[in-house]
Amino acid sequence: MNIKRAFTLIELLVVIAIMGILVAIIVPVLGTVKEKAYRAKCLNHLKQIHLASLSLFAENKTRFPTIPADADRADALLPYMRYITDVLHCPSAPGMNTTTFTVSGLTNTLDYAFNPNIWKYGYSQSVVADATRAVLACDVADTSATGMQYTHMDGLNEVFMDGHSTFAATNKSPLKISASLFWGDGIEK
Repeated sequence: MNIKRAFTLIELLVVIAIMGILVAIIVPVLGTVKEKAYRAKCLNHLKQIHLASLSLFAENKTRFPTIPADADRADALLPYMRYITDVLHCPSAPGMNTTTFTVSGLTNTLDYAFNPNIWKYGYSQSVVADATRAVLACDVADTSATGMQYTHMDGLNEVFMDGHSTFAATNKSPLKISASLFWGDGIEK
């Protein structure tokens, strides 16, 4: 007599429960890995913004260019980035874009804020006393009615005048203190 052995209902339920537990463990880890990849891509964008800024500053020799609004600063940098507007968009910031700007009839979003002390007032480049502390640009943090929300789950990326970029965790972020101290750090007036 030939009897075919099959899985029982209990064995099938046990296998499904084990698979469910494994999926519940793996999915949050994959989300964290994806966010860290986005954070690294965003940090790379800030480094490219820094390099484009250096090129623009070099044309002005002794003074920073006077460009009042973030959108206008983005327009000024585009020729030095070969018109790659994706560099001005943080992959972790869907729906948090605070500024839009238009290039060649196309509307683009800007997810980075530029230090107004460097860009807005046309200061001499000698005012940057400590380039390791003077922030050139950073992620835009949403300060809506729900409170402070960072572009990345636990902080924001920053690029400094000397070219180094870093991730600042929420509890260590300069945005915890007033914006005037944050933007004025490393700059003499």
